[in-house]
Amino acid sequence: PSNKFLQLAETIVKNHNIDVCIYGAESDLPKQNRNPRISIYTGKSDFTQLDRDLMTSDIYIGNDTGFYHIAVSYNKRCIVISNGNSLKTFLVYPENKNINYVFPDSVSKIIESGDINKIKSITKSSDYDITRIEVNHVYNIFRNITFL
Repeated sequence: PSNKFLQLAETIVKNHNIDVCIYGAESDLPKQNRNPRISIYTGKSDFTQLDRDLMTSDIYIGNDTGFYHIAVSYNKRCIVISNGNSLKTFLVYPENKNINYVFPDSVSKIIESGDINKIKSITKSSDYDITRIEVNHVYNIFRNITFL
């Protein structure tokens, strides 16, 4: 949910003193955020601005595979939040150390099991709840891969 992205952005800005942009579909986030270091572009966004922000960014964090593919094309570090849907077709680049995936625990257990049939069952359609992923989990990954 968009409020979790805002919570993550606030934590990153507070602890790392960097600027954050939030892009995405319609949401209940206020366009005028209290923190001037967080820019909110929800709803219909300017793709040129999005592209410029991805090109000049240090990292992409999100659950939109379109934005993710653009970030990968710019060789950016990525944290991809997913429920496992389209796991083997959209979310996996071979051996890319810049990409970190975050799944609900139930999806991670299926992937770690190595059970091809179970993995295939979520590849085309996953009903696992992405909202169960906690902000702190994503933030800890961010903290561990950036600015070391």
